[in-house]
Amino acid sequence: MGAKSLFVEAVCLPYSSGQLKITGGSGTVMVESIQAALSLLKSCFIGRHFPSDTIHIHVPCTGTVRDSPSSGLTVLLALASLLLQ
Repeated sequence: MGAKSLFVEAVCLPYSSGQLKITGGSGTVMVESIQAALSLLKSCFIGRHFPSDTIHIHVPCTGTVRDSPSSGLTVLLALASLLLQ
């Protein structure tokens, strides 16, 4: 079937607990990719304000779990877009 596009939705929830929330079709490898992408972004914000709000990542799917280490770049771009508005 070949590769398919991976859609990732990211939203910042102000006035919340400051945790990472992951929903949708994410397997364990993808959850680790999401956590790594967020850690990388936080390291780029050293000395600058990084939002302490909850960040919600949703990976829409059509009944299949997405589990790919290469999804990290997609998640990184979604998070960077969210944080840079």
